[in-house]
Amino acid sequence: MTLDRISNRILIAEDDRTNRMFLKKGVSGLPYEFVFAETGDDALEKILSDDFDLLVLDVNMPGLSGFEVIQKYKELKPDFKIPFMFLTGQSESDSISKGFALGAVDYITKPFTMVEIRLRIKTHHDLYKSQIELNSYAKDMESLAKQRADQLVCADRLATLGTMSAGIMHEINNPTTFISGNVQIMKSKFFPVIEKIIKASPESETTKVKYILEEMPKMFDGINTGVARIKKITDGLKTFSRSSKKIEQLKPHCLKKCITNSITFTKSSIPSNVQIEYTEPAQNTFFSKIDSQQIEQVMINLIINSSHAIEEKNSPTIKLSLKSTDNEVIFKIKDNGPGIPNDVLENIWEPFFTTKVQGKGTGLGLAICQEIINAHSGSIKYTGDSSGAEFSIHLPKELAYA
Repeated sequence: MTLDRISNRILIAEDDRTNRMFLKKGVSGLPYEFVFAETGDDALEKILSDDFDLLVLDVNMPGLSGFEVIQKYKELKPDFKIPFMFLTGQSESDSISKGFALGAVDYITKPFTMVEIRLRIKTHHDLYKSQIELNSYAKDMESLAKQRADQLVCADRLATLGTMSAGIMHEINNPTTFISGNVQIMKSKFFPVIEKIIKASPESETTKVKYILEEMPKMFDGINTGVARIKKITDGLKTFSRSSKKIEQLKPHCLKKCITNSITFTKSSIPSNVQIEYTEPAQNTFFSKIDSQQIEQVMINLIINSSHAIEEKNSPTIKLSLKSTDNEVIFKIKDNGPGIPNDVLENIWEPFFTTKVQGKGTGLGLAICQEIINAHSGSIKYTGDSSGAEFSIHLPKELAYA
């Protein structure tokens, strides 16, 4: 359901000619297109062949009653969401109850005034339009959340490669340094001695010996060229590793905004039964010099991690809190899950470590979260127990904005 489904057309079904004329006069001037039907069968035919934002149906009409029109339409269109209201001279509670049981948004009894009918029509059309807008906004946010999740996965892969490169460089540089040093010694120290001995030998003039003496210096140079190429590759990895940890756009930012953004982005990504509890503090003392997008990535990851840990619990709840001290801004997230087992706890900050099944989470591991927070001169700690997992993020307070 999107905004382009708003038709601004309203159907009114009324079999009494006088009432129909009264209604036409009453709704004149409203910014909608009104279509009138004189019987229930005529109303159903029009509803099936056209788009309407609101149905106003008389209960007692020749052929199908207003109730029957809705019942028939629901049978034919089970996913129907158009709001409808009943218009009738019956004021018995059973009749009114039946109308609301069918899903009516309103029930107007005769006699009614022009002002009343205009206000009720306008109110229910506005509500329907607002619902369409909310649904459209929800879809946009869902799409945005997916894009952000994809960006997080990409950021995770890049950051992981940066973490890997440091270890790779260490493992490669040690043996290549050893190879390079030994080759230089062999070429400058050993080869002249070997060459001198060979040339003094009776076999020095043979083709095979001449070939060896000619090729050995070339082989040493080839090894040195290969080592230089390896060094060039590791230098490139070193540059990438440093740039992957670099924080861009460090600016004073209020963490309250980061939390509300993170909640918005995770709404469509966490199980529907998981409740997020957060009361935004009134005071405005939560500024820190940060890259807001990276801090939001960390918060989003922690929220989604918690949601997956508690989705099978009764009343799964995630509690978020924010407080500030003289020098720090502290964000905490706590869930009512089983907590992190002791045998797993020592590994949670390691790259690539996970206890999740494939496809769960954002892909932004706790090791990368820790790297981001450390780059902000802050810290992230696990302080949970068997009553639930709890993480706290401590960031330096920007006193000029507190």
